[in-house]
Amino acid sequence: MQRASLPKPTRRISLGDQSWSNGDYGGAKSHYQNSLNDANAASSALTSGGGGSDTASITNQILNGVGIALFGVGSLMAGIAGFFYLRRKPKA
Repeated sequence: MQRASLPKPTRRISLGDQSWSNGDYGGAKSHYQNSLNDANAASSALTSGGGGSDTASITNQILNGVGIALFGVGSLMAGIAGFFYLRRKPKA
């Protein structure tokens, strides 16, 4: 079984960014493509072997739910703050 490793694609993205900023667009494309291949390999390594659900998909859904919940809480807090801002007495 393949071992999932995300630091490797992250390093390759950094190398691609460096190549791009140096004007080496061919090298940047190569680094980005290798990073994509490594990320896909890491993603496929997270798939459970017994024909069950994909661990990465479940994690992704959980993180999306948490993100939506945090966005809702932040919006609620901003709304309450805006309400109190509009209700404050003007300074003379």
